[in-house]
Amino acid sequence: SKLGTAPLANGTASLDTILIGVRTHDLTALYSGEGAFLPSSNTIVVKVTGSPTTTTLSAPVSASPASPVVLKATVSTQSGTPSGVVQFTDTFSGIRHAIGQVALDSSATAILTVTFADLGMHSVVAQYQGNGSLIGSDSDAMTIAVANEDFSLSAAPPTATVTAGDSTQFMLTVAPVGGFADKG
Repeated sequence: SKLGTAPLANGTASLDTILIGVRTHDLTALYSGEGAFLPSSNTIVVKVTGSPTTTTLSAPVSASPASPVVLKATVSTQSGTPSGVVQFTDTFSGIRHAIGQVALDSSATAILTVTFADLGMHSVVAQYQGNGSLIGSDSDAMTIAVANEDFSLSAAPPTATVTAGDSTQFMLTVAPVGGFADKG
């Protein structure tokens, strides 16, 4: 798109402009020629950089298969409050794939709830995509161990109402599941 025109004075033309967007811009100056001077043009490349960001991921270190896992990414910068999108990825068995994309809220946080069906170690990363004035950033990878539960916990009675100052009694039962056994 055309940025504007500027008069030629003593062989120099000057035009002030604001380049928007963190990206590379190709700027071309065109001289239409005059009298004994032929038309000419020249293109220069201008790289517009944005302010750096830091993306931090919080997640549990372990989970059960198919249970909800909350992933929370927070983006920070020295230049105001970030906006835009965070992409969450999971690397499992050497294969990396996207597991969700969430827009940052007004506190620069993106929260995604996922489930993992595959047992094993899942390496999760939050990737902030950047915006027109901020550079994107990736969080450190967090490893989530997905494993079957080794035991279950139950209480009898399952609930109780107690007056303040009184006491009650529960029987808690810990039982192995999934083939787990105490070989003590």
